[in-house]
Amino acid sequence: MSGIRFVLVAALVVVAGCSAASSSPGQGSPTPSSERPGASQPAPSGTSALPATITDPIIVEVAWLAGVAIDGVTLVSAEAVTFPDGSLGCPEPGMAYSQVVTDGYKIVLTAGGKTYDYRGTGPGSFRRCTNPPS
Repeated sequence: MSGIRFVLVAALVVVAGCSAASSSPGQGSPTPSSERPGASQPAPSGTSALPATITDPIIVEVAWLAGVAIDGVTLVSAEAVTFPDGSLGCPEPGMAYSQVVTDGYKIVLTAGGKTYDYRGTGPGSFRRCTNPPS
């Protein structure tokens, strides 16, 4: 699954870089797309204090996972968080984590009737939290 995530994020970065390089004043940049036909630029409902460079790749991934159009993804929350350790508040069984306070982000989205919880420390470093603490 992380291979797919890497490909999606890499594709989004390439598209964004090409868009910025080829745009001139007064022209809109091309709409990025995921690997699914009919996908449009990330525009879920909800608000975020985080930049699009952080949230957009996760929105694209959730749309792909849920099998919905990008506008079918709802951004519930996106916030900067200081976690007590390297697990980012979502430890996986059998894993060891650095025991140091870690600045990162928590992004929660819904799509297709499911909730998706992502944690990370910056663009390209997010992972889905499948066992959030109760």
